[in-house]
Amino acid sequence: MQEQKTNNHQSGKWIIEATILAAGLVLTGIILNAAINNFKDRDRVVTVKGLAEMEVQADKVIWPLMYKDLGNDLTSLYTNIQTKNKTIVDFLQGNGISLEEISVAPPEIIDMEAERYAAQTQHPYRYNATSVITVTSDDVEKVRKLISGQT
Repeated sequence: MQEQKTNNHQSGKWIIEATILAAGLVLTGIILNAAINNFKDRDRVVTVKGLAEMEVQADKVIWPLMYKDLGNDLTSLYTNIQTKNKTIVDFLQGNGISLEEISVAPPEIIDMEAERYAAQTQHPYRYNATSVITVTSDDVEKVRKLISGQT
């Protein structure tokens, strides 16, 4: 009888230990979940006090100038692009934009005959070139006046 009592006591002790261990695992899972959610949402929160709407003066301007050119001869197309790029850069420099504030990207050329998804119709021009000149400046007013004078 005493052996059975000891067995029951040990099995009861085992149940209590298992319950404590299970509760600890559940609590650990809840804490880890809260920590991960807090870490994920940390960059998504902006705290604002008072009125959050206010006009501010820009301190930097980025002005992309993009144009397209078409042609059938790639060499003459590149020559035309270089000539137009030089004309645009000279215009910008003549209006007070320094060469350090101007960046000229290489042209993007699309061969219309090699275009995989284009319709099978004949195109009047084989090459389609896109050139981008970007003005990046801290003198916002100068560039703003230049943009407003653009037609």
